[in-house]
Amino acid sequence: METNKYNLITQIFKTKEEYLKFFVGLKLVKVVNEEKTCLAELEKMGDYMMYSLTWLKDGKFIGDYVKYFRVNDDNFRIFSEGCVVLAQRLEIYIDTNDVSKVPNDFPAFRELTYELESGE
Repeated sequence: METNKYNLITQIFKTKEEYLKFFVGLKLVKVVNEEKTCLAELEKMGDYMMYSLTWLKDGKFIGDYVKYFRVNDDNFRIFSEGCVVLAQRLEIYIDTNDVSKVPNDFPAFRELTYELESGE
């Protein structure tokens, strides 16, 4: 697991089987770090999922929409890397207290990112 100075959550699922359990039977999964300063949530929202990462000390959060994906090594790796990217971006937000400093040069979940249509 990746580490960062705030111990932000960098993975919501440790295994593909954990994702599969969520996919087939749950609407929402939440993970809190040991210090209870960071909350990761993945929630089914109809045609897509919403992944969010919240810094509980002051409510700063960052998130992205994710497509449902087949459970295979490549997709699980891409999703896991997206979780790390969002942790890195939240760390920048916490450090700078300025959301405009957070890079958005690529979608965190790459091809697994769900693009909302206007009006959704």
